[in-house]
Amino acid sequence: MVQSKKYKLNKDDGKKIAKGAAIAFGGFLLTYALDLIPQIDWGSYETLVIPMSAVLINFLLKVIQGK
Repeated sequence: MVQSKKYKLNKDDGKKIAKGAAIAFGGFLLTYALDLIPQIDWGSYETLVIPMSAVLINFLLKVIQGK
């Protein structure tokens, strides 16, 4: 793996950044979808649910990939 030069990004870095952003956005979408279910009220824990959803998505991706 080739490292990026200072103040520049290579394709691998760009892919990692995009993957991280997609996981974070996926966590947001999962939380939004769960919020549409009227029986679920996160209350003060809503700020914790969003990042935990992103962690859950990342975990599931790792399990599916088998790495």
